Amino acid sequence: GKHKEVLCKTCHRGNLTDKLETGCIACHRADDVHRGKQGEDCARCHKESGWGDEVVFDHDLTRFPLIGLHATAPCEECHASTTFQDVAMRCNDCHAESDVHKRTLGDDCARCHNPNGWAFWQFDHDIATDFRLEGAHSGLVCQACHRDPLKGHEFDQSKLCVACHAADDKHRGRFGRQCERCHDQESFENVRVQP
Repeated sequence: GKHKEVLCKTCHRGNLTDKLETGCIACHRADDVHRGKQGEDCARCHKESGWGDEVVFDHDLTRFPLIGLHATAPCEECHASTTFQDVAMRCNDCHAESDVHKRTLGDDCARCHNPNGWAFWQFDHDIATDFRLEGAHSGLVCQACHRDPLKGHEFDQSKLCVACHAADDKHRGRFGRQCERCHDQESFENVRVQP
């Protein structure tokens, strides 16, 4: 490693046969950009070929394992300092600019998104809400019912059919507001006769 390039007298002062300490910190305390916050075992992350050369660190041992696109990000993209203690943990701390919801859905992005990219999202309406998407509803895009969610919480939709389908009501409200008594969610054309 780098020690081959160093003159003997750089480390061995006085008697050249005196045994030296072998820990990195014995000679490199002044070079420690981490200021002791990462301990004295530099070899956990660094190789003897040089401090800046390939750094190896098992991020899985931390509270934030690197999965998805986080695993490809350069260390300094998240770690502004060399102590590595000043890192934000919530998605919005780093991704506020790309949050199309503008925090109207809270801080738990992982409810719908995964770390492989914002485009890879999954929201199970049947599990996360008390309105199962069945029949014709199951094929709808979110915006069909949630028209402009960024202007506030327009997610508290009414479960009554007429809330969305008043204009489709051929009966003009004469049979009440409980369409499901006669119709199913596949089509308004499907009518079942009630006893």
